[in-house]
Amino acid sequence: VFERLQEAQGIKVGSTYAELSKYFRADGGITSGNQHRFDMILCPCIKIDVEFANKDGKKVSASIFSIPDDARVSSISKPYLEQPFAD
Repeated sequence: VFERLQEAQGIKVGSTYAELSKYFRADGGITSGNQHRFDMILCPCIKIDVEFANKDGKKVSASIFSIPDDARVSSISKPYLEQPFAD
């Protein structure tokens, strides 16, 4: 768990969606607006909430399935523990 937590903390503001998707996948459940919830691939109970911006700094308000790989993390929560959701 400690190693997974270190990986989660390695995602910072400025990381790309492509970098994030190496360790995280979209979590189920309802998301609101620009904020997306992700769970860790290797430890699904570790989650983060993330907002993205494009290269011009404008918030990306796309569905999780259409976020460009070069979109940058503009806001990220601390990792937290929660049961995985299934839709």
